[in-house]
Amino acid sequence: MKSFKILSVLFLSFLFISSSFASSKLSDEDMTAVKKTIQEYEKNIETQNANGMEKIIAENATFVQVVALTNKTTEFSSSDYLDALKKKTIGGWPRQLNILNVESVGNTAFVKIQAKDSRTTSTGFVTLLKQNNNWKIICATYYMELNKNNASS
Repeated sequence: MKSFKILSVLFLSFLFISSSFASSKLSDEDMTAVKKTIQEYEKNIETQNANGMEKIIAENATFVQVVALTNKTTEFSSSDYLDALKKKTIGGWPRQLNILNVESVGNTAFVKIQAKDSRTTSTGFVTLLKQNNNWKIICATYYMELNKNNASS
């Protein structure tokens, strides 16, 4: 729980910093690379591809999933997240990805995404860091809820 509080503070700090200063505009090349990384991230979840995921996440990345139906929060380190993909305890179904917003400051990007399937909608905030000319995911936080038409099911 302590690490979740730390993540929350970091997340809110990043939001404050990014809203307090003028966001730098990503070059077209970086924007394309960020979007490609996000698309690969979603595809790796969908296909439960731990090897592909390992290439696009930082070694010390963190992942948080909040499931509205159960009000359960699950935190993963990068190694735990990769293990869950290998064991097929997360992901494994197709979802439609929509990149809602991309903000950037320096060599960081903050992306709001939404992934939908017929039953659920996951809204996520993914933070990326550009290192050695590659964009890597350093944090992803998802809120998963039933779609309105399935809420009474």
